[in-house]
Amino acid sequence: MKNNQKKFNIVKAAQKRFARHGLAKTTIEEIARDLRIGKASIYHYYASKEDIYYDVISFEIDRFISEIGEILSNSQLNEPEKKLSAYLDFKSKTPGKYSLIFDLVKLAFREFPLERDTENLKNLLKNEESIIMEFLKDTMGKKKPAPALAGMIVRQTWTFVLSESFNRTITNEELLTGGLPPLPTTEEEAMFWETYFRQLIL
Repeated sequence: MKNNQKKFNIVKAAQKRFARHGLAKTTIEEIARDLRIGKASIYHYYASKEDIYYDVISFEIDRFISEIGEILSNSQLNEPEKKLSAYLDFKSKTPGKYSLIFDLVKLAFREFPLERDTENLKNLLKNEESIIMEFLKDTMGKKKPAPALAGMIVRQTWTFVLSESFNRTITNEELLTGGLPPLPTTEEEAMFWETYFRQLIL
């Protein structure tokens, strides 16, 4: 997107609007006014504000995943536990720093989420799981991590973030019925990671 500077500028301006006012209360007129351009310039690239919104979400997801990668590859954090702790701390700040992504995750609890929201959520989880799996492979060396392990870590950390935001415990069952894909993990694995991350944040 950065190859098209005008489109990138629209996304950046819209990002601030959507984060502050939400999709429903944001208009293309306001985005254009922020950029000091005419609405026609925006319509040259986007047919609707919803199209802008979903480009903003994709941009946010890319930034979010990139920051996680930087944390897990930070050579100054020379122990895996420190990197996982920093990762969890980063995700705990999602509601403030990446409010649009946090809103996307919360949409999983809506009874009938929109198809594009569901696809973006799956894309977020897939990319996050992929980068966590690479970290696990580097950390565990010859001992290969279980295929579902990265997914369990991603979901468990989102469980903590959501529980803190909703001021109540979010169960794995709620995550699944809320739209997050199921994982082939055992109850023992779930309990292990819940205990592990609880220790990290205490």
